[in-house]
Amino acid sequence: MKTRSLTELFFLMGLLAAFAIATGPLLSAGQDKNSDLVKSRIEEKFKQQGLLPGNDIRVTVENNNVTLTGTVRTLAVKGLAGREAQSVAEGFKIVNDLALVNPGLTPLQIAERIMAAIDESAAYFIFDYVDVSVGAEGVATLKGWASHSWSAIEFVKVAESQPGVTKVENDIKRALTGGSDRTLRIQVAQLIYALPIGRKFSRMRGLIHILVSSGVVTLAGIVDKQSDSERFERLVRFNTGASSVVNMLQVKKK
Repeated sequence: MKTRSLTELFFLMGLLAAFAIATGPLLSAGQDKNSDLVKSRIEEKFKQQGLLPGNDIRVTVENNNVTLTGTVRTLAVKGLAGREAQSVAEGFKIVNDLALVNPGLTPLQIAERIMAAIDESAAYFIFDYVDVSVGAEGVATLKGWASHSWSAIEFVKVAESQPGVTKVENDIKRALTGGSDRTLRIQVAQLIYALPIGRKFSRMRGLIHILVSSGVVTLAGIVDKQSDSERFERLVRFNTGASSVVNMLQVKKK
């Protein structure tokens, strides 16, 4: 009885081994086919999003892992490539090993390009202010204030879209204005920009930026000469109910 049981056990083990040998190549072929399908979908998605021109992105799919290698121009492109790959590879792990191309710019040049792009942003108004600095490793730090939370998010996106930026540190504070601060902010804007009462300032652009917090008015931005900086400070100090004025206005470089 015992001998028979052992014989049956060996027989079953043999069948299982034979089945594994027979189906192994089929499973492998199925996995390869699925990997090829996922790869083609990702590459098509990249093409649709315009990520391929100017970038060198390579896609490898193996064992439920999608690996992105090659080089891209900006941090924004790297992040977008990872998100788009994940959107069409559900259940796969995305390994984003894309490297950033070095544009050969100095930190100062990168900072100037970020600031120029923010100045042109549709989200940048007189009640927002951003100051940019860039470290030797391409880390951009954004400081200042934003009148809306979505504005700060937009400024980070603008910085990430600039070549040479490897990381963005967001230190922009939310400018919370209500009650008497809101009234004072509008009064300051009317004085500086010499506009009639009732003008909508929420979407207004200009070189001088205004922050009001607990009765303290901060002026920041660019003026043509030092006498302009002093004039705007006096204008606010002696013609509004500001408890104090912080003058951060900078004179335009020649």
